[in-house]
Amino acid sequence: MKTTGKVYCLLCTICFATLVAYGSNGGADKSKNAVSEEPAVAKNARKEVEQAPKLKEIRRIVQDPSWGDDTIIQDVAPVGGKNMYLVDFRLERIFVVDETGKLLHRFLKKGQGPGEFEYNFWIQVLGNNLWVRQFSKLDRFSMNGILQNEIRLKSHYHGLTMVDANRFAGVRDAVEGDKKNGKRVKRAGLWDLKENRLKLYRQSDKTGVFEFKQDGMYITLGFGGGITPNLITATDPVRGWVYICETDYYRIDVVDMDGNTVRTIQRRVEPVNYSAKAKKKTVENFSISGVDENTLRNRLMKQLSDQFCPVSNMFVTADGYLMVRRTVSPDHSGLDVFSPEGKYLATWTNPEGVKLTSATLFTHDRFAVIDDKGDLPVVVEYKIAPEGWE
Repeated sequence: MKTTGKVYCLLCTICFATLVAYGSNGGADKSKNAVSEEPAVAKNARKEVEQAPKLKEIRRIVQDPSWGDDTIIQDVAPVGGKNMYLVDFRLERIFVVDETGKLLHRFLKKGQGPGEFEYNFWIQVLGNNLWVRQFSKLDRFSMNGILQNEIRLKSHYHGLTMVDANRFAGVRDAVEGDKKNGKRVKRAGLWDLKENRLKLYRQSDKTGVFEFKQDGMYITLGFGGGITPNLITATDPVRGWVYICETDYYRIDVVDMDGNTVRTIQRRVEPVNYSAKAKKKTVENFSISGVDENTLRNRLMKQLSDQFCPVSNMFVTADGYLMVRRTVSPDHSGLDVFSPEGKYLATWTNPEGVKLTSATLFTHDRFAVIDDKGDLPVVVEYKIAPEGWE
């Protein structure tokens, strides 16, 4: 899945600007969980383990003629094994290549029908199936790209992850009260494929967006990169766990499918300042027709916080390691790495010449990244060297 297996650029541009028209029912059953603090020694040692991990290159794949002349690879799907699944987001396609780079299968295409997608999608491997989704569309494929079934979702979900063949976890938008003027909230929960909610884990008014009325429109501006407090989730389908975090506080609750607390992960990190210069750069990177953009930008400048959220995003690798993305400086992100037992291991920053924060992690110590410095992208697979964990 792309949301869990991919970490994006720190300062994102506007995700959308639209009329607000969300609705849902239901209450919240937020439980109070005990938080286990780390020993003082561990807290003092955190800065010592912030590092650029040492890497060992496993293989390098150069574009093969079998891929076709119109192919531009922009991403790698989080599918482990000898074959590699490469993504061309320009034409919404997936290429499956062998160890040498020879094309084995090609599937998906741009469109609105079964097996077709209009814009960037997210990918997840579950058993012998490949699940591909957008916000309100979910297609299941065999590993060789044969469409098994398509599911059209009525609601939009953030961080949607299949936990088995019949259920998914994630966050859904809702409005309390009047659909047009009511309070916007997010609900983290568990649903079946007919969108019946099986469990509500958390409700929050931290929505990751700014909303206000201007020029007769309800404007919704969404940002990534820890700019706006948000409710996010990640899942570990192997263990049946859901990770839940409100990003303005570094506290991650781990619950099972029934909502019982497995553990709570909490860290104390120094907040990173969001300078006026950086804010100005952020708000200038969007354009909305039909509104007074200068007024909108000035309003947004006043609303943006002076500090980044301590958590930007999180995901769980196939072998159960939790990766928490956070801002470590105004221009850079890092990954906090936790073992399957919840122990903090290190904070990864980018090694020289490798954009770790834009890589696809197959496991906690193996990943692939696109090297686009030349005329054609080259796919490089790395392993974290043993001494990279020291």
